[in-house]
Amino acid sequence: MRFAPALILACCVFLAARADDNAAPDANNPITRAFAISVAKSRCPEYPDRFGFVDKAEWIPGKGYWVVQLDDRSGDHGRIYYIDRTGKVVGTKEINGTPPKV
Repeated sequence: MRFAPALILACCVFLAARADDNAAPDANNPITRAFAISVAKSRCPEYPDRFGFVDKAEWIPGKGYWVVQLDDRSGDHGRIYYIDRTGKVVGTKEINGTPPKV
């Protein structure tokens, strides 16, 4: 019983750390990672038939947008979506063969 307060505190810290896993990385970014992925999926005409796998969803802080990469099973073909902080797709790039550097 004497460790109960420490255990409760440890659980609260753990849950608080897990709560931000899906959050956007900065306060100026109103959309989350999950929302950026859903925008990319809804804009991709080949989802889920051809490009059904989310390979990467990454916030690029210097440029101010999310990069969401949808791939096929092999990972050799796909499409990259650039989604700004308002949820608007500001660019796309096709992947044929080797994935381009972002």
